[in-house]
Amino acid sequence: MHNHRLLEVGLGMIYRVALLIVLLVQSFLLQAQKAEFESISYLNKDGKSYTSYTNVNSDFPETYRYLEKGKSPLQYFLYVNPNDYIREPLENEFFDRLRFLSGANSIILNDTLTSKELTIDDNGVYTVRTDDKKNVDGHYGFFWEGRSLGFSHIALVWVLPDNFEILSYSCNRNGKWVERENSLSFFGKDVNDLVFEIKYRKKSSTPSTYLNRSVDVKKSINTSAENVELHLRDNSTEDGDIISVSLNGEWIVKGLRVTKAGATLNAKLSPGNNYLIMHAENEGSIPPNTAAIKISAEGLDEEIILSSSPNTSQAIELIRK
Repeated sequence: MHNHRLLEVGLGMIYRVALLIVLLVQSFLLQAQKAEFESISYLNKDGKSYTSYTNVNSDFPETYRYLEKGKSPLQYFLYVNPNDYIREPLENEFFDRLRFLSGANSIILNDTLTSKELTIDDNGVYTVRTDDKKNVDGHYGFFWEGRSLGFSHIALVWVLPDNFEILSYSCNRNGKWVERENSLSFFGKDVNDLVFEIKYRKKSSTPSTYLNRSVDVKKSINTSAENVELHLRDNSTEDGDIISVSLNGEWIVKGLRVTKAGATLNAKLSPGNNYLIMHAENEGSIPPNTAAIKISAEGLDEEIILSSSPNTSQAIELIRK
């Protein structure tokens, strides 16, 4: 009887050791599985809206994406591959889940940063921060389910328009940052629950070239006004001149025909330097293309005549103090 009991204990220990080995092997295989994520986001000139391409590539039989509650995949996504997926409601107030019966998927979407994701301070600094309060099963930010080490590899790229400059960037996880001109990249390995903070602002100096044309600053004006009124008119003979006008790299009017009666526009100035560029769309019947721009605000009432051609655009600097 005693020997029989020892045999039972011995077999039990062997079973538990074997089970532990199986679990360790399963855990090792799970962690060894590939879980790659790549994202490229192109920010628009308004600094708020963007187009994003994301790709998942893994060894897992299923992959997941998360969609804010109330949004329709058909309306929200521009492209989904594979287009066969299952929407699964989740018991949280933020997200539902899309389940793909595949280890890989790709998505393209257009979206706009919300007030919870983006803040703009009085100095015109834009701060984008990954929302770390919206969580799913304890995960937050950028995360991978089912693999405790998270992403085996992750690559995120942000491409800013030429009217913005990058100020700073940080992440709560270790990784490699690469900054190239107007793009910013982050590369990580075996990381999960990533939260990013990126700061950028509109460039403070008038560019020397714009749309492949040299830029000549006609005049600099100091003002304390945040909102100004622009009145554009033909200061000479109406000859069919057509212009476009941009403020800090964003069009405030395109394809405007310059007339004697003129047109009135409103513009909002950022703190510091603002540049107003007149871009000639043609030269009319009497080259070059000319227009008078009257700038009005509290304590400001000044008219400047700008001239532009297929090679050169003239600009006005408005310095808000």
